[in-house]
Amino acid sequence: MGCQLCPGADCIRRSYTPESPHYCYVVEIPQSGTAHQALDRKYYRRRNFESTAMEDYEIRDVMNRRKHPFLTAEVRVVSHLPGDNSHIAVRVQNTSRVMARHYAVIVHMPLRLSTGMIRPEDAYLESKDDLSLWLFSLGNGIGVPLFPGSMTILRKNFDHVNSIDQDPGASIPDIRLSLYADDMAKIELSKELSRAEREWV
Repeated sequence: MGCQLCPGADCIRRSYTPESPHYCYVVEIPQSGTAHQALDRKYYRRRNFESTAMEDYEIRDVMNRRKHPFLTAEVRVVSHLPGDNSHIAVRVQNTSRVMARHYAVIVHMPLRLSTGMIRPEDAYLESKDDLSLWLFSLGNGIGVPLFPGSMTILRKNFDHVNSIDQDPGASIPDIRLSLYADDMAKIELSKELSRAEREWV
């Protein structure tokens, strides 16, 4: 029999009997809207089970949480047989307390998936560092903003193709995202194509 409050925690690895039960306490600390300086004049953050000194950009980000939104993005590729609504999905979440009025994701997409060569709708064939890629953008335009704590999924359909008019050469191996929102600093992310075809995270 395990602990009902924190399954998977250390307390359930110990022997449990009704005569000698073990207890655990769950302490929830809400996210702060600012950074707090310690007595040694440094700023710390919790990473897993230890406290580490924060980098300058991390301190600036925490200090600005109440001034601009902070968004995160994850990407997933849903690839079916040709004609079966295959698409690239980007999940955008507002983890801050500030509304994101405008947001956009610039996507650099490989030319080929495990299911073959693709052509996303309204995408441009570009080249970067001698590697080819599909370039397109997703966003809310003048649509609904992304409220604090909310999430949306942006999609781009693609077709399976046998070839492209011109020889594109070698393709980038992973999916690359550039995320923008109001006054938020640009965030750049990348994900291995094989992982994007299996899972969000």
